Amino acid sequence: MLKTEKNNFNIYEYIENDLKFFIKSKIRMKILNCLLYGSYSMKEIHVKAKLTYSSISNNIRKLEEKGYITQISGKYRLNNLIKMKFEDIIDFNDSINVINEYSNFFKDHNTESIDTESLNKISQLKSSKIIKSDPTDIYKTHNYFKVLLKESEYVKSIFPFIHPEYFAIFQNLIKNNVNIEFLLPKSIATSFIKSMDTNLTKIAFNKGQLEIKSLDNLEFALTVANNFVSFGLFKADNSYDQNRILISKSKEAIEWGNETFEIYKSTGKNLYMNL
Repeated sequence: MLKTEKNNFNIYEYIENDLKFFIKSKIRMKILNCLLYGSYSMKEIHVKAKLTYSSISNNIRKLEEKGYITQISGKYRLNNLIKMKFEDIIDFNDSINVINEYSNFFKDHNTESIDTESLNKISQLKSSKIIKSDPTDIYKTHNYFKVLLKESEYVKSIFPFIHPEYFAIFQNLIKNNVNIEFLLPKSIATSFIKSMDTNLTKIAFNKGQLEIKSLDNLEFALTVANNFVSFGLFKADNSYDQNRILISKSKEAIEWGNETFEIYKSTGKNLYMNL
């Protein structure tokens, strides 16, 4: 779903030389990382990057020869193009770290339905944690999610299913003037509406506080709010894993959740119901 084919080999050929030069030397990486955040003299780089003057001098010369950095009034700075490339490398490194750190979460689940754009920005989930139920607390995941949900000031959710307790929670959120957006399979959306207070739901729809769109073939769950993002996946046997979710409260992760939700919202269908 929402995936496009790319000639990845051509992309690799394009970045190969820069990538090799960047990662061949840890000293160059430290210098570039230091200059990513401002212009600094050799002495300032020595202090910030904790490198010897001789190693800085030798590698700065190589970076200048490549045209990666320039010196103005005794201070070194990255040129804009290299700054963008180096930021991409850092982002790539963060993405690999996310995949490695949460390898048990990703390898045991189906990620095929997640759009390419969201996967490309998976590094934004680097500060997440896995909430996992266990035999001593089989409702740990569900209860943790509920607590966060009740504290939210707005909610955007993609649900492949609806837990029975969600009806009361979302009804209370509506009463507290929380704006809510749903992307649900049509059959679940209909059931959800019927289980809510009709008058309350009608008022929420009319004033734009509640919006529901249908989207079938959902194979993941996503909830993003002002205070958290929650991400759940289906297992290899096509059943949703209610016992493990990825949770983050970081600004970057919440941005990722909002962007991902909007991608899918653009493909959802408006529901017209008689209330």
